[in-house]
Amino acid sequence: MADTIQIMREKREERARLVKQAQALLTESDGKIDGEVERKFDALMADSDGIKAQIDKMERLAAAESDLDVKIEMKAGREDIVKAGISKDEVAQNMFDESKVFAAWMRGGMDGLSAKSRNFMAGLQSSSIKEDSGIYAAQSVGTTTAGGFTVPQDSRFMSLVESSLVEFGGMRQASTVVPTDNGQAMPVPTDNDSAQTGELVAENGATDAQDVVFGQVVFDAWMYSSKRVLSSIQLLQDTAVDIEAFIARKLGERISRIQNTHFTTGDASSKPNGVVTAAALGRTGATGSTTDVKYVDLIELEHSVDPGYRRSSGARWMMNDASLSVIKQIVDGNSRPLFMPGLAVGAPDTILGYPYVVNNDLATMAANAKSILFGDFSKYWIRDVRGFTLLRLTELYAANLQVGFLGFTRSDGDLLDAGIKPVKWYANSAT
Repeated sequence: MADTIQIMREKREERARLVKQAQALLTESDGKIDGEVERKFDALMADSDGIKAQIDKMERLAAAESDLDVKIEMKAGREDIVKAGISKDEVAQNMFDESKVFAAWMRGGMDGLSAKSRNFMAGLQSSSIKEDSGIYAAQSVGTTTAGGFTVPQDSRFMSLVESSLVEFGGMRQASTVVPTDNGQAMPVPTDNDSAQTGELVAENGATDAQDVVFGQVVFDAWMYSSKRVLSSIQLLQDTAVDIEAFIARKLGERISRIQNTHFTTGDASSKPNGVVTAAALGRTGATGSTTDVKYVDLIELEHSVDPGYRRSSGARWMMNDASLSVIKQIVDGNSRPLFMPGLAVGAPDTILGYPYVVNNDLATMAANAKSILFGDFSKYWIRDVRGFTLLRLTELYAANLQVGFLGFTRSDGDLLDAGIKPVKWYANSAT
């Protein structure tokens, strides 16, 4: 890179001389550019522009060399150009692939990264974590179910992992998500003036006074952890799958699952206040409806929510997949289904004209189960503090030649209830 910088310095000096010569031509000709003066001026500026293009290219190369900080590693008797997992060809093209920087960090930590790459990873790594004296089972090459199955035995190995898929989520899809820069208590003012009206005043009559009463909903920042995942150095070096993306995704999904449960049914005791807990009864099924819901029940549940909330773009149904199956089988008096698939491009499926969200953390239909929600879910707020953070624990498990990974985030959730419930639930009958 030193040679590149020296050449750029010489090119800049050469360009400066050409520009000065062009300026001198203008001075000598009293600003008149024609004939021979114009030809010389154009030639000087063309040369200057050509040198500028060369300098731009060398600056890109210098930036690539500096940012990618190319290192030569010896492996299996051959030289590999490696910098944050980026190939020599990519370096030459001045490409900075963040996913490859992340991959290199997962496999080798911060030491092998350039200044730019370390800055990129700064938001995902923290050096402060309590020492833990325990030794834990780790993802490893030697144990097949702990990662050994991901190490290729021959060239036919597929570099992917088939994971079991269990549907989770729904709350973040329907709710209002509010990101914050810190975890200080976040009060949101509320008021319910719906019972108050104006008045008629006689000529020269006095007006009455009526204050507006305020309340508040306070959002905290509960800490969520993915639990630690330990990996042997051998697995990180030998696995053929995209292990860095795989682990990061799994840790994020773990947190998403527990958060969705808490945002749904949390009891507000050192955890979020779930939407079911915060909502109110809208309709109870008639005797015998322990595992089903009737057409009239859905109509009554819909109209138990104030029209002001029903008209909101956030108004929708929420239930688990089993309950959705029950609703899909309901027809009105003319044998028309309540469930209507969206026919236009981008149009959502609807129930009684409202979209729905599947949330498998809602109770399955059973005696007294709060199995279906309806209302304005935009009034359920989810507060996130600085998003998801991923830690790479290198020193903590170094004695066992292991690397630990841990994800965490801080969040809270609650329903903005100003006195009139924006969301209500249907309860199956007791018998």
